[in-house]
Amino acid sequence: MKYLLLLLVLAVAWWLWRGGARRGQVAADAGRRRLATPQDMVACAHCGVHVPAPQAVVE
Repeated sequence: MKYLLLLLVLAVAWWLWRGGARRGQVAADAGRRRLATPQDMVACAHCGVHVPAPQAVVE
């Protein structure tokens, strides 16, 4: 019975270790993703805060 429990504990440890390796791979792939292209920034005429041009309100 104790060998079965030991085998179970080793199997769970191996499963967690292998799952952690896959999660690390997903995180590494996310770091390689292409970044978005920069947007033009415009300053507010009233307060001077800079915002992306597509989000700016033009009056």
